[in-house]
Order: sequence, then structure tokens, then C-alpha cells
Amino acid sequence: MKLVHSHNSGNSVEIFISWSGKQGHQIAEAMRVLLKDVFAGDVETWISDTDIAKGARWNVELGRALDRCSVGLICLTRATQNSPWILFEAGAIAKAIDRSHVFPFLFDLHQSELSGPLAQFQATMPNCKDVK
Repeated sequence: MKLVHSHNSGNSVEIFISWSGKQGHQIAEAMRVLLKDVFAGDVETWISDTDIAKGARWNVELGRALDRCSVGLICLTRATQNSPWILFEAGAIAKAIDRSHVFPFLFDLHQSELSGPLAQFQATMPNCKDVK
């Protein structure tokens, strides 16, 4: 996965990690650890359930993160590929067509099974070749 720098992040890339459901959340957390290990200080990650402070207005914090991030890792499972929130978050990142990158990460489905807006992006399968 080639990373590009977001416009507000200085020297590091901030990656918005989108997920839905229990399995999607587990994948998102595992990808967060992997990205931080592989890219060290060059990557910051944002996941809704851990990066919104208690008492904060979640919708405001979500909007700020989506505005800041031009890279989105979309953790998809067969059950969540049409989740309204995943589609919303992917669309918010993809809106900057010339500077955004949306990476669907497919867990138990194949690129050919994607339909709708996420089918336009090159997807990543959970294998060594694709993840590299």
C-alpha cells in the first residue's frame, strides 16, 4: 500500500480506519497495530471508538477526522459491505478526488463481489502479496 501525505498532517499520513460490526472492528484494530508497526512515526490512525474522547460530540469529532484524512482504510466483511456508515465515511474521504485514496480491505469477500460505490476502488485482500 503506497501512502500519500494528507494536507494537514505535516510529515505523517493520517489514515481514517472505517469499520462496522464486531468482526470489522477486530480487523480495524489489527490493521491499526500493523500500520503503526510497519510505518512507525510516518502514520497516524483514527478509529471512531477509541479516538473520540468521552463526553465529546461524536458527530463533530467524526466530521473533523473525515475532513483531515485523505486516506481511508475501509474494513469490509460480507455482512458490512453495504453498511450506511461505511459508505458515508468512504464517500466523505473520496470526495477530494484528486488527493484522496480509499483502500477497501476485504475480509471474507472478493473484489468481484463488491457492488455500488466501493466497487470503483482497487481492493486489498488479506494476504501477504496484497497487504505489501
